[in-house]
Amino acid sequence: MANISELSTDEIKRRLANNEYIGYAEKSVLDKSSTSFADIAKNTVESVAKGSAKGIVDLIGGWESLYNYMGADRNLAAAEPTRILQGIKDLTGINLQSAPYQTPYNIASAGAPAAALTVAGVPGLFNVGKTAASRIGAGAGEFAVAGGTGAVAPLITDSPLGQLAIQASPYATKGAFVAGREQIRQPIGAFPSEAETRGLLSVGPMTPGELTGSRRQLATEARVEASPRAENAPAFRQEQALSVENYLGSIFDRAAQKTLSPEDLTNSVVTSFNNYGKALSTRLRSDAGKDFSAAKKAGGTVDTQPIISAAEASLGKIPPETPGFETLKNAVGKIVAEYAIPAVPESITPSSVLGPTGQPASVNVTPATPAQAVRIDIDRLQKNLSAWGEAAYSGTADFGKGNIFEGVAPGQAKGIARSVLNGFRTALDEAIDSGVPGAEQLKKARDKFSTNLDAINVYAERPLVKYFDKMPTELVPEDVVTKLKTAKPSQRAILLDVLSNNPDASLVLDTVRRATFDDVLTKAQSPGAAANAPDFNVNAALAELSKKEGDFDFLFKTKQDKTDALLAMNYIKRVIQTEAAGAPSGVAGGVAYMGTKAGGGSTQAANASKGLFDVLRDIVNNPVSFSEVLFNPESKAALIELSKKKSTPQKVIDATGKIAKIGAIGAVRAGPMLSPEQAPSDAINAQPQEAQGEVQIRSLTDEQLQQLLNQQ
Repeated sequence: MANISELSTDEIKRRLANNEYIGYAEKSVLDKSSTSFADIAKNTVESVAKGSAKGIVDLIGGWESLYNYMGADRNLAAAEPTRILQGIKDLTGINLQSAPYQTPYNIASAGAPAAALTVAGVPGLFNVGKTAASRIGAGAGEFAVAGGTGAVAPLITDSPLGQLAIQASPYATKGAFVAGREQIRQPIGAFPSEAETRGLLSVGPMTPGELTGSRRQLATEARVEASPRAENAPAFRQEQALSVENYLGSIFDRAAQKTLSPEDLTNSVVTSFNNYGKALSTRLRSDAGKDFSAAKKAGGTVDTQPIISAAEASLGKIPPETPGFETLKNAVGKIVAEYAIPAVPESITPSSVLGPTGQPASVNVTPATPAQAVRIDIDRLQKNLSAWGEAAYSGTADFGKGNIFEGVAPGQAKGIARSVLNGFRTALDEAIDSGVPGAEQLKKARDKFSTNLDAINVYAERPLVKYFDKMPTELVPEDVVTKLKTAKPSQRAILLDVLSNNPDASLVLDTVRRATFDDVLTKAQSPGAAANAPDFNVNAALAELSKKEGDFDFLFKTKQDKTDALLAMNYIKRVIQTEAAGAPSGVAGGVAYMGTKAGGGSTQAANASKGLFDVLRDIVNNPVSFSEVLFNPESKAALIELSKKKSTPQKVIDATGKIAKIGAIGAVRAGPMLSPEQAPSDAINAQPQEAQGEVQIRSLTDEQLQQLLNQQ
């Protein structure tokens, strides 16, 4: 290697541009030493002994150096250990700065104070037990780590502060790990109140992120859970799913305790609908029996033509191809015959007396008379209304000549009966409008009759009523259950009204509720799922519960059951909150990169800091250790305890205190690490005279470099 004095200005500039070394400030001490094994061993022992003694000196004077160096007087800081070393030389004649070998010297000078502090009980990288052997073992470990970083540090940088950072890096790493591990137990986000927390955790286990709703916390949990190393996560999710299933099952059992079989349910419901219709018709009959009595004495009559027209019109609405149409047509004919005088054809009656020609002496011609409706008095009207009122709910009409609707389907018979009753209302309207005797009394009776008839008509047109207007044997019991549990709220209101007088009403409603609840649980099942996946899909359960939320007042008989159902929904909503797996949690490595660049660091150093940060973050976010905390079903008590705090800043303060403790330990150990006197002075001074003119271009200041260039 050429001496710098031999290089031209252009060569210095070229090497400077290429960041090349152009000289050396020192040579290895081995260049002037004997190479025999005995000499090497002797020199190594001397170097280690003097280096260890130098380290103890640094231990004594280092903290003052650190204090001053962190202040403004860096020259004074560098002199503190030197004064002590000079005093030892003056008193004993031993120069602790003079040693044959540099590397063993540096290792010993850095490792000795670290081991001494550990033996003295100052916490460090290794846990120290109560026995002397454990202290010595920990001290040996500290010696190895500190000695290694102490030997490497001068090779990397000439800056005492930079060497301090390198030597302190193991403690910083441990501090980051411990602080990160503690911080995960202090989750980000505000916890609900203690009461709400207890309520949610009564449904099942939760992670801190699910409980607080913090997106950053959820992101951390998603990132950990996505790792195959987070072995606790699948079991935790299974525990959650099982807890939700059991919780819902318990609520549903309370809300529907006793049920009927599908067959018994069908019979009971059909009976209830028939009884309800009968009650409406009975009211019409009983009111008519009282209300029309006052009009009887007036002697008025009513034309039955509207009744005949209504019956014929109802038949006209039924297609002729309908099964049983002829039977239905025959029934309508009987109704018409009941209220009409049949037509009489023209008749010619010859005289029995014969004329001279032998022909009848005369012929008696009776003109034809057309069919016409009869007029009935109020007494007959009252009796007929009672008969047709019964037919409106039973499908049977008998006027002393047998059932008019023999062979007709009950639903069709009831429909025609209601049409006939509507015809009676029209007949009454016409009679009142024409001013028949007793019209005022007839009007009052007609109004009450009209109100009762409207109630029957409205009830009969309900879809649910039409569905159950059959014999129980005509219905499929399983279909009946489905019909009731999927009924619209308005139809369910009718059902409740119809069942009001049914002694089995509670059983019927509980059966409908149970069928609805079973739907929720069944649709949330996940048959054929992976072995480590939950058998119960909480997301599907939430979807089904959400569909039923508007019917909670029907499904849950008590306020507490409804409250518990809403709590379960809230729990599931929190549990299924999602964040992309691997989403960044906390500070990203890019921040470390930018921070290094902003501090004047090179791109290489910035990339190194980013890589180191990412590694540390991955160590802190260890899926194995994290999952033990995040996905632990037994952490309920800890989460409840956290919720007792008004907010989590207190927890952050606690975590900061632990970080500060780690920092304090690092500061105690940093004192002896800060020493600019790492290399033994004799080793440097013993270089050949010609070598002292060589320099390392990286150690030159801009001013010194310019002076060298000017000298060229």
